Amino acid sequence: MKKLARILFGFIILRGVACVVDTEKKKNFNGKCQLYVVENLCIVDSCEDTQLYCEDDEGDLFSVRGINSSDIHSMVNEGTLESGISVYYPNQNEKATFDGESLQMNFSNNFVFNNAETSRPGNFAFSQTTGDNKLLLVIIDALDEKVFYSSKQLSSDVFGSGDPNLKDEVNVNSIFRACSNDQLRIYPGVEAKMDAPGTVRVRINMNLDGSSDNAILNAARAAAEMKLGITLPGSYQNVYYVKRGCYPKECDYAALASVGGYWSIYQGRYAQYSSIHAHEHGHNLGLYHSGEGTKVNDDGIRIPDNYGDHSCTMGNPIYSDENSRMCFNPAKSWMLNWYPGAYDEINPDRQPAYYQRLIGAGEWTSCTQGVVSLKIEIGNEDEDFTLDLIVTGMLQIEIMWNLAMR
Repeated sequence: MKKLARILFGFIILRGVACVVDTEKKKNFNGKCQLYVVENLCIVDSCEDTQLYCEDDEGDLFSVRGINSSDIHSMVNEGTLESGISVYYPNQNEKATFDGESLQMNFSNNFVFNNAETSRPGNFAFSQTTGDNKLLLVIIDALDEKVFYSSKQLSSDVFGSGDPNLKDEVNVNSIFRACSNDQLRIYPGVEAKMDAPGTVRVRINMNLDGSSDNAILNAARAAAEMKLGITLPGSYQNVYYVKRGCYPKECDYAALASVGGYWSIYQGRYAQYSSIHAHEHGHNLGLYHSGEGTKVNDDGIRIPDNYGDHSCTMGNPIYSDENSRMCFNPAKSWMLNWYPGAYDEINPDRQPAYYQRLIGAGEWTSCTQGVVSLKIEIGNEDEDFTLDLIVTGMLQIEIMWNLAMR
C-alpha cells in the first residue's frame, strides 16, 4: 500500500425466505489460512477500522485475534502481509490456537507473518477492474432479526431497475460505468431460485444477537450455496451480504469488506447506499482507505483521519442513495488504469519542465489525445505524487517543488 500524496485541480412483511443452515463450530482448522485484511467503514470513533480474517480450504472465514489495526497497517506497508495473497498454516505453529470461530495469535511472543507463503488463489484475489462483473446479492434473515427491505428494493439499489416505482438511477453499476469510462460493468446473476434480479434471500439457523460477523457470513454463504445449488464464489466476482444490524449493541460500522477478496457485508439502512457499495467494492479491487490529515475524536484526542480524502469514494463516501456520484482520487485512478494511453510519468531531476495536453477524467475517451493521470516522481517511490488533472488545454508545468508540498 503506497503512501501517495495527491494534488487535485478542480472538483472533482418479508417473503421468499428459503433454506435453513445449521452453524456448528468447527473443532479443527482445515488446511491453510488465506489471510485477508478486512476494512471497516467506521461510523463512530471507537471503531477498529481494520481487522485480519483467515479463510480455510473449505471457504469458511475466521477472525484473527491478537493483532490491532496499526500493526496490520504496518505489516501491509512493509510488505510482510499481502491481503488475499499471504498464506499461513496455523496447525504448524504453536503460537496459534483455534477455538472453532477465531484464531488467537500470540504476537506478544514476537510472532510475525514474515514467513508466510504467498499464493494468489484463482477465484479470490482481486476482483477484475474491467469487463463484465457478475455480482450476487445475499439478504440474510436470522432467527431473531430479519432485513426489513424487500429483495426487489435492495436489488434495485445495487443493479438499478426498470420499475417506475424504484427510481434507482444511481447504483453501483452506474457508478463504476461512469468512473471507468464504461470499462467495468456490474450485472446480476441469473441463477434459478432468485428472489429478485441477482438477489437471493436466505435464512440462517442462528441469532444475530451475540454472533460474530464471520460466523454470520459462513452461515449465509452455506445457505446461499444450498438454495442456488452452486459453490461460491463460483462464477461470481463479488458477493454482497446484507444483515439487519449488530446485537446486542449497535454497529460501529456501516459496512466492511475483504481487501482483494470477493465479499462485503452491509448492515441496516447502509445497504441502500450506492456510494457505500462502491466503497466496499473498491476494497475487493485491492484498494485501501484514502486518508488525509487528522481529526479530533470524541475524547478530544487528535488521531489520523483514515477517511479524510473527500475527493475519493475510498475516503469518506456520500451516505446517500441517489446523491452518491463520486469516483476515485488520483492515486487510486492510477492503480485502476481505467484510462489506457492517458497516463504519464515525469521526474523533475531529469525533466525540469513538462509540456502536455491534460484531459479531465470526465472528458476522456479512448480517442482523446492527452493525459488524464500524471505521476511526478519525487524522492523515493513512497513519496511519489500522482495528479488527476481536471483541466484541459496546453499547459506548462514548472517542476519546482518545496517541502510544503511533500
